[in-house]
Amino acid sequence: MSRYLAAVLLVLLTACGGLPDVSVSLAEAIHKRVGQTRQEVDAQEQAYQQFQKSAQYGALARYAEKESWARKFANARKILDSAETLYQTTITPILERDDEKELQVLNENLKKISPLTTSARGMSLGWKERSDFITQSREQAPALIRGANADLQKQKGQNQAIGKIAAQTAREFPARKDDIGKLLQPLAALVKQSEAANEAIRGESGKVGSDDADYALIGDNHQILSENATRFEESGAEVSAKLAELSRSYSKTLIDMQATYAVIIRRYSWDDSRNSPTVHHYDYRPRQVDLDTYNHLTSNTAAGLGQWQAGWFGSGLKLYRHIDPKRWDTLRIDPRESWSNRNDNAAEYWVEDDKVNYFHKYLAVENGETSETGLVAVSAALFLANVDNLGMDVEAKPYGSFEDEKLAHAAPPGMAYVGNPRYGHWASDGRGGSVWTWVGPYLIYRSLFGTPYYYGRNTWSTWSGGYRGSRPYYGGTAAAPLYGTRSKTTQTSPRYQNSSFGRTGGFRRVSASVRGAGPGGRGGGFGGSGK
Repeated sequence: MSRYLAAVLLVLLTACGGLPDVSVSLAEAIHKRVGQTRQEVDAQEQAYQQFQKSAQYGALARYAEKESWARKFANARKILDSAETLYQTTITPILERDDEKELQVLNENLKKISPLTTSARGMSLGWKERSDFITQSREQAPALIRGANADLQKQKGQNQAIGKIAAQTAREFPARKDDIGKLLQPLAALVKQSEAANEAIRGESGKVGSDDADYALIGDNHQILSENATRFEESGAEVSAKLAELSRSYSKTLIDMQATYAVIIRRYSWDDSRNSPTVHHYDYRPRQVDLDTYNHLTSNTAAGLGQWQAGWFGSGLKLYRHIDPKRWDTLRIDPRESWSNRNDNAAEYWVEDDKVNYFHKYLAVENGETSETGLVAVSAALFLANVDNLGMDVEAKPYGSFEDEKLAHAAPPGMAYVGNPRYGHWASDGRGGSVWTWVGPYLIYRSLFGTPYYYGRNTWSTWSGGYRGSRPYYGGTAAAPLYGTRSKTTQTSPRYQNSSFGRTGGFRRVSASVRGAGPGGRGGGFGGSGK
């Protein structure tokens, strides 16, 4: 029995993979680094002790005592002790077990040690960096004082300018007053911090040139002001851009969709009289086809399209039975095009590759200016996600909203603007209800479907209360929507009937199964059955 157990144990040990050599080497290198860093800490402490005996130390002694430079070496060693403990208690056992299943745990713990050695080394060097910094502050004190005041005045000027813009924006969009105030708070905090730093510097300015001045305070606060000046420029630019967003209005209405299809036919030819003939291949230039032809030719690519055959009564192309000759003829393929090898007397043809390109066309309305894009290439995913959204706004950002509040769920065109007095007003419909009446450049939303079209208050309330910013709104019912590709309003509109989508039979092809479908592969074009 003992031999049997030994044999089983041997098999288990053999089957269990060990840790990668590179990981073991890395662990050993990191452990070695802990020891090297400890030596560096010792060396820096000795250097500091020598520095304490120098004449230069006299002017810096009060800073050294106040900031406890000497204690930093002990603190650095404590950090290294924690690194060593982590290594011995966690990493060493993993290395001894040598089990590849523990590789992730090993790597996670090794990542914890490197920052510790870096921190310990930086702490041991702190006295040198600090002494140089204070010495430099003493030498450049007058310039630092002038620079600090200049940085403060610059921040105040920028803050005042942004404040004026913010006040004007708040008057223009009173509903966003609180949000605008929140945008300004970080800038005000920076200025307040800079004022305090500059005041601290000014308190020492009269002592400059003597040992009574606190040159560490001057240097530290100058650094605060300098960093705040940079931060203010960056933050100020961001706030200004954010404020400008409220004054921008735009929408994108999907007014056309188009998918183009192409196939690449490949021919293999050979000398059929040879036992082991050399096979030559030739790719025809891509052929643009309609969707039905695309689906037909790519529905069974493995079966091929046809063969060129030589016989007693002549040679010719014979299509396979599953290929419709009329579909093949639309390709205008010359079976013997570039047939360079004279001895080849047989060939086979099939679809080597295919490509579907998707396009959108938008009506863009930005700050009252209307324009139409050309056909813009879009991804298959975006195209198929918007198959139901012809005639709909797929993006809209009204005046008074920030960019991150734009509406990206499909809605009837202009619906995002209804209720906003910048775009129009409610008027009586003569039957006890009210309809939205557009003003100026936004009248285009009334005629997108070809005939005057108005939104009633109930329709807008339904969209605003249950759909705005959360899901598409098609109105009506699932079987009979009021808006979008499947709606009668869109399908009977001359604008959309005459679009590329309408002319190529897009309305006939839209079916419930398309919604939410992912991009198809071969034979899976828009409206096709796929494979």
